[in-house]
Amino acid sequence: IIHKYLDIKKGNIPTTPITMIFGAKAAPAYIIAQDIIHTILCLQEIINNDPEVNKYLKVVMIENYNVTKASKLIPACDVSEQISLASKEASGTGNMKFMLNGALTLGTEDGANVEIHELVGDDNIYIFGESSETVIEHYKKADY
Repeated sequence: IIHKYLDIKKGNIPTTPITMIFGAKAAPAYIIAQDIIHTILCLQEIINNDPEVNKYLKVVMIENYNVTKASKLIPACDVSEQISLASKEASGTGNMKFMLNGALTLGTEDGANVEIHELVGDDNIYIFGESSETVIEHYKKADY
């Protein structure tokens, strides 16, 4: 988001307007996820109120994201980002719904992403980051 924003500020205007839509919840103890949501909300405020940029780029955070709201958003999605830290369970079954509706999945090797990756192969899901086992090992060593 930041890269795209700065690109537009430099005069590199996209050929079509871009809208980035986010729907998320963070568990009370998952501080990193809460910080990411806060960052997206800050970017939404800056970008959507910048008259140089907001005709080319919009950021939308869906508040109180739930199954009902997901059922309306999932069919319109191009990229599904399932990016919680490995071992924190990325999305449950939401990622499957996105994929069945044609969205590309970008995610960590965690939760249902593992099974999807095994079934669809490297060409159909984009996985990055450490494995759950590696993350847990880092937590045990307290060096993460």
